[in-house]
Amino acid sequence: MHRTALHRTSALLRIFKGDIRHLPTSIKWTVASIAVYNLGWGFADPFFSLYLSNFSDNYSIIGFYITLQSLIGAVMLIPLGDLLDRVRHSVIINTSKFGYIFVGAGYFLAGYWQSTLILVISLLLNGAFAAGVWSGTQATLRDNSTPKDSAITFGFYTTARQLTWIIGLVMGLWVIDRYPIYYIFIPVIVLPIVSILLGRKVKPKHFEPLASALKDIVFKDKLIVRFFRELRGFRPEMWLMFFFFFSSFLIPVFATSFIPLYAQSQGYSFKEIGLLVLVMNTPYLFSFIAAEVADHSERFRNIMIGFGISALAIAGLSIWHYQSWQFIALAFCFMSGYAIMFPSISGVASMLTPKKDTGTSTAAIDLIIFMSAVALSPLLGFFIDATGWRGTFLIISLILACLMIVTVIVHHIFVVRNQIFVTDHPEDKHKPYIL
Repeated sequence: MHRTALHRTSALLRIFKGDIRHLPTSIKWTVASIAVYNLGWGFADPFFSLYLSNFSDNYSIIGFYITLQSLIGAVMLIPLGDLLDRVRHSVIINTSKFGYIFVGAGYFLAGYWQSTLILVISLLLNGAFAAGVWSGTQATLRDNSTPKDSAITFGFYTTARQLTWIIGLVMGLWVIDRYPIYYIFIPVIVLPIVSILLGRKVKPKHFEPLASALKDIVFKDKLIVRFFRELRGFRPEMWLMFFFFFSSFLIPVFATSFIPLYAQSQGYSFKEIGLLVLVMNTPYLFSFIAAEVADHSERFRNIMIGFGISALAIAGLSIWHYQSWQFIALAFCFMSGYAIMFPSISGVASMLTPKKDTGTSTAAIDLIIFMSAVALSPLLGFFIDATGWRGTFLIISLILACLMIVTVIVHHIFVVRNQIFVTDHPEDKHKPYIL
């Protein structure tokens, strides 16, 4: 049995290596560019909530800071979707990456001077520029991927960006051990420039000038009305994916923003918290395996498994958290659930999106993720202040278990409807529902 498992893993690695080799060049350069950009955030992200705790020791206030950042990003995404369907993605991505010079400098100075005003300005700029970087990158990947390689594309993307993020985290441990915590933002200032240079090799798919597109969007197309009209045109299955994007983001929001704070409350040092975050993010390195399984079997199965693993892990954390190894192992399992399901959710969303609507689809997905952070960050902070850590662990476990049940029910409905369709249309090889 052990040899069989090793054989299957080896086979998946060989398939993955071959699939990567055959991906379009633009996808490879896009992934390389965002991986270098994410290397900078590997220094800062793991300790960001600890950095915010220097400005307040109230969990609700820390959640509000995270909400502030996400809210401005959500607002920016409304025009961004239409822009990504018209203009060169590199214009939006590179402008946003360049803006991080000021974001990183702002965070550094806010920490140095203990200035809440500079912190708030930096959070707002961070939210605004993040929308352009991540939506632009994912829209480029969707533009250049095919239904056959959609999941492997996002598995490759997830694995590569998390690998460099983890490298940044390891290097960040050295920084926080020797310098004040705000020094972690220096790479955030420098590395986006390198990322811009790598992204220049990506071939554009849209060519309308930015000024012309902005003019049309604002004055001719009734921006907000058009955006939501296009959203209404998506299939019901796409709206189901939107729901999964929103609900599943509960896992990384809590893991990245609040679990480090829980570790701090238990007396863990910065170095120990960094190692904890490192362990929590290693499952992303194996997202390509989940992506290969998704491309060769049923994606909904991965989503079910992901919700189930995370629900059990966070429930276990409410009981077994007194030993460091228990805490770290359960935190690892908690994030593993999200790493398993994310490539499948993204892969289905890509398959359901017409090429002409990749910008709108990507912006809508990122808008939903931003709104998830907006809604959940202060709510989680409130739960912690009101019920304590153990009560919050149990609430999250219950929510994730309910989501797993919903996924099982939807999967069953889709399977039955596909079987009825095949029976009624035996000559038609196309099935109406993606599994």
